[in-house]
Amino acid sequence: MDKRSAGMLTVAVLVLMTLAYFSVRDTSSIKTQVGRVVFADLDASLDQVTQVRINLGPQAVSLEKQAGEWRVVDREGYRADMTQLSRLLRSLADMVYLERKTSKPERFAGLSLADKDAQEGAATYVELQAPNQLWSLLVGAAPVSRGGRYIRLPAQDQAWLVDQSLMLDSSPAQWLSPVILNVDSEQVKTVILSRQNAGTVKIGNTSAASGEIESARVTNLPGDMSVTYTGAADEVTRALVNLRLQDVQALNDIDWQDAIAAQFELVDNKTLLIRGVMVADECWISVSLDSDFSPQERLIYGLGDDVERWAYKVSQYNYQLLARQMIDFIEAEAL
Repeated sequence: MDKRSAGMLTVAVLVLMTLAYFSVRDTSSIKTQVGRVVFADLDASLDQVTQVRINLGPQAVSLEKQAGEWRVVDREGYRADMTQLSRLLRSLADMVYLERKTSKPERFAGLSLADKDAQEGAATYVELQAPNQLWSLLVGAAPVSRGGRYIRLPAQDQAWLVDQSLMLDSSPAQWLSPVILNVDSEQVKTVILSRQNAGTVKIGNTSAASGEIESARVTNLPGDMSVTYTGAADEVTRALVNLRLQDVQALNDIDWQDAIAAQFELVDNKTLLIRGVMVADECWISVSLDSDFSPQERLIYGLGDDVERWAYKVSQYNYQLLARQMIDFIEAEAL
């Protein structure tokens, strides 16, 4: 073998040895990640996180910490669901690599881990931001036969299975604090239901000699007529128990001119007025406080400081309780 051939062979061997070294080193590096926390510095920085963004295709939601309180930016700063947000932040901080998956980009779509702007198989993009830190993640599908979730970091072509389920939603409405107010039926003294050109329904919660609140009844039934079934009036007095929203918008974005009204007089002589309208088959209500509620009373009834600022989308069932007319209470045989 001449000197030239020997030199070329030596170079080839060195190249192969170098490639083998880096291959082994990369494989070893990946193996050492199994069992490790994905974001090692997040747990200590959770209190400093001020923004959360979740994006899936054209739908996105931004949550922002303003004056110490989390708000949904996409809903004009309405209060965020802290139970859901805290669960997500905790899951991201605790998230551990369980198993290495594919590193071939052409296979990412099958795990719903393609880039966030991909036509098919796009991942959900999650980003957390603190004043001097940023954490980002692509979240894919959940395995069929086990827990966890497929993820990858945006700058990497390595997919992983992690231990956290990471329940995500990119719809702003799903991140709203869900309870509008919470008034127990025992705190309701009377209810007056009304709408234009349809008269009124008056409901009273009768008091026993002991002073306890008993079952409600319609107090202005015409003649000798009776209600359709026992408990029909009680359903209305329970209409504000844990009343939940489906979405919100600014109060003045709704035309309230032909609204139905439900006035609730409470046992402490406070009054709540609920108005409601149907907009394109959606049920919307507003809340007005006709009396001064102290901070303690607002806390008791679950009333936020800005409860009167919003229009609330509610379920059809909740809306129909507030929109009942006298004909809804009278037995069909009496008509």
